[in-house]
Amino acid sequence: MCFQRNKVFHLEIRLLLQSVIIFLYTAAQITLYDIAGKVFPESPHTLISLGIVHILNGGVNPLLYVTMNK
Repeated sequence: MCFQRNKVFHLEIRLLLQSVIIFLYTAAQITLYDIAGKVFPESPHTLISLGIVHILNGGVNPLLYVTMNK
């Protein structure tokens, strides 16, 4: 019985860690979009970088799923 609780606890910790990573990445992305015009110079490189961050957003969940789950 104790072994089962320990296993569930570790699964919940992994799920919490995945959620925190997704939250931090999304919060950083939203903050970057909001302050990009004020902090970074307006150039094609800035727009390309923001586009790459937006494209990579679609890969965060599958990447975490593959790396964190057996």
